[in-house]
This record gives sequence, structure tokens and C-alpha cells, in this order.
Amino acid sequence: DYANVLDFINVATDYNNADYAANIEELVDVDEWMRFFAIHHAVGNWDSLGYQNQQNTYSYKPRNGRWELIPWDANIVLGNSNSDGPSNLPLFATSDPTLTKWFAAASPLRRRYLVALHQLVNGPMQVSLLSPMLDAKYAAFQEHGVTAG
Repeated sequence: DYANVLDFINVATDYNNADYAANIEELVDVDEWMRFFAIHHAVGNWDSLGYQNQQNTYSYKPRNGRWELIPWDANIVLGNSNSDGPSNLPLFATSDPTLTKWFAAASPLRRRYLVALHQLVNGPMQVSLLSPMLDAKYAAFQEHGVTAG
């Protein structure tokens, strides 16, 4: 039964509907999706949904819930495997026409994405929170002879 999938496709591609954003909101946990997109953009993972390659992500619809996203591969991150690095983190890069619509300047969904980025930068990605954990992991790697390469 593909009724949920077809319903989502019909709503997501009905760009001229005056209630477009509200209709999307009924089917998708927009804030969760925007947080997903924000973290993958922040770590340079162009190989995920919402970025350039549009893959490595499962879409899942619980019986009594809205569509959710589940990553299944995130190996192109933080400067490795040609991931986008700090000097090349396009905030709104996506090759998907529907998500291009969501990220467009006139879209009410764009603000939700910007809020997700703001929360990420002012929350878990603060240097004061992140550095102690990364330093401890690096020290453990060195202690056990793990090297880059």
C-alpha cells in the first residue's frame, strides 16, 4: 500500500497551493527534518538528503505519526572523503526541486531551517562544549596508537 508515499509526493509537489507549508507540516515533522538538514550541512555531508546527492537517508512514516528521516551512512564528513569543509559550507545547497522550494527565501519553511542552524551553533556545536569531548577522544586515540591515515 503506497497511499502514504503517494500522498506525500502529491502534497510536496503542489507548490502553488496557498496552504503549501501547512500541508507539509501535517505530513512532516518540519523541525526534525530541518535539524537533520542543518547537522548534515554543518559537518559537510553532501551525500545525504537535503544536500547535493540526496541519498543515504531513509524516510519512515510511523502508523500514527508524520514522516521522519533516518540517516544510514555518514562517512563523508568533517573534511574527509571530499566533504565540504569550513570554507565551503553552502547553507542552502540541494539538488532536490522540492527542498529547493523549502529553502527558498520566500518560503516559510526556510526560517525553520535557519532556526535549526542557530540552535546547532548555539547548542551542541559550541566550542566550549565540543572541544573537551574531542580533546578527550584525541588523547585516547594517541594513547592507543591510533593515527590518521
